[in-house]
Amino acid sequence: MAPSPRTRWLWRFAPGTGREIIAGGGLCAGALAAAVVRPGGRLLWTDFRPAHKLQALRRALRDAGWETEVEEDMSRNVLRAMEMEDQRWNKLINRQIPRPLRAPFRETAGVKGSKIEQAMGQGAVRYIRSALRKPAGTNARRNVEQARIPAVVD
Repeated sequence: MAPSPRTRWLWRFAPGTGREIIAGGGLCAGALAAAVVRPGGRLLWTDFRPAHKLQALRRALRDAGWETEVEEDMSRNVLRAMEMEDQRWNKLINRQIPRPLRAPFRETAGVKGSKIEQAMGQGAVRYIRSALRKPAGTNARRNVEQARIPAVVD
């Protein structure tokens, strides 16, 4: 399996040599990190997902060889930050982005009224953080392709 540009940096480490990795989502970062992190090492993970896909994500991370030490739903904090940054993002977008491209930039920024802001406010999307540990005695050369981290969208 060839790494995506977002996860290519993980391949710079020899299997089982990393102590800690910090990753933000991605389709296979959890599985790739499982191949890189040595037994007893940690993965600090943040991601936003549709609420109905969280169980599949947890299962996929477990199948990739991770034990969850801590999981926190940070959605309220993220919503508050989005609210606090709303004016700044809108000004920046209006000033630097050509008019035809502003709507998709607003969606990505999560400004007030965007689909992501509405979905998170309704609880349909959750922003989580997890501290995961690779158990001692885990095979460092685990088959990465066996663990499929589900995509954010279908």
